[in-house]
Amino acid sequence: MKVLFISGREPTYTRNGVILKGLSENSVEVVDCTSLSRSYLSRYSSVLAKFLLKHNYDLVFIGFFGQPLVPIIKKLTSKPIILDAFLSSYDTMCFDRKRFKSNSLGGRFFYWLDKHSCELADKV
Repeated sequence: MKVLFISGREPTYTRNGVILKGLSENSVEVVDCTSLSRSYLSRYSSVLAKFLLKHNYDLVFIGFFGQPLVPIIKKLTSKPIILDAFLSSYDTMCFDRKRFKSNSLGGRFFYWLDKHSCELADKV
């Protein structure tokens, strides 16, 4: 089986590293679409550019902090999508980092993003 791995965080991020190690230890061929960039904007741009160049895979595994990627990836592939929704972007942005109030426009956006990305993924 060939799995295309893409994520919103770098591949060295602990959660992504554990998943990548588990896949390779179980004889899964991994097609890497990750980036080591420190900036979210450049990382998302880089992984999406890499994704557009890859065509030979059986399914897409969207790793840690991949919620923003799901709607885009869903439009670009008919292959099954597995989403690692380990942490809620809504909870992180509204309660952990306190960047948005839960009922603000930003808070509602992250709530929608969590819900919508889980609805679009084939497996969560």
